[in-house]
Amino acid sequence: MWTLAERKFYTSMAIPMLKYGTLGWQVQNAHNYLKRPTNSDRPCYKLIMCDKADEMIDVYCSLMVGVAKEICQV
Repeated sequence: MWTLAERKFYTSMAIPMLKYGTLGWQVQNAHNYLKRPTNSDRPCYKLIMCDKADEMIDVYCSLMVGVAKEICQV
């Protein structure tokens, strides 16, 4: 969310205002997307779809890029 605020609003005040407005809330969608359910031993197949003409979410801030970064860190 903080990356999205920084890239979408192009100002140095975007992140501090988002942190203040959400009381420091930060989502970890990529980590949660890759996490296996605790009560299941079966594989969970998932699909990420992307709209290349999306005007709201920058590609750099998307779930697709977040998952790729998370996999590269492992």
